[in-house]
Amino acid sequence: MYPFRALLLLLALLSQPGLAIDEPAQAALDRTLAELRAEFQIPALAVSVIASGELVYASGAGYIDEERQLPVTGDTTFRIASISKLFTAQSIMQLVEAGKLELSDPVSKYLPLFEGYPITIAQLLTHTAGIKDAVRPADNSQRRSQADYLGLVLAQGTPDTAVHNFEYSVSAVKSTHFP
Repeated sequence: MYPFRALLLLLALLSQPGLAIDEPAQAALDRTLAELRAEFQIPALAVSVIASGELVYASGAGYIDEERQLPVTGDTTFRIASISKLFTAQSIMQLVEAGKLELSDPVSKYLPLFEGYPITIAQLLTHTAGIKDAVRPADNSQRRSQADYLGLVLAQGTPDTAVHNFEYSVSAVKSTHFP
């Protein structure tokens, strides 16, 4: 468990404003990532550290394709899937705290494609907007624009906003952001 604590400490130190990573620190972090991957049997992982708005470290451990022995690097991209919902919700709440939007705002105020649908931001975030969860994720070779994605969501049928029961909907929450 010590490599994990060491990694957290090093990441915390590196994220301080004005600090840059030197070669010994980068080598130590690379070793720690490799140890963590082995200890916890993680197939692949990547870490980036941003300090004062600048990327100061990006590396990985393991293989993105184990069969072909393609290593994970600082440039490897991963699908983060549902993790993006956490960032979206946090960003929306920061905007609420800053007074730049209200949870009760109609979604159509920010996404004109939803004009005519009485859906609020709060309903999207709490899965109570009545949006059907029928749009499947695209793979990395299929990029969708925001308009294309929202069009697919609305093509699933009129959201049933009269029923405010909880129904998990990736499509609803994903409507609030776009990767």
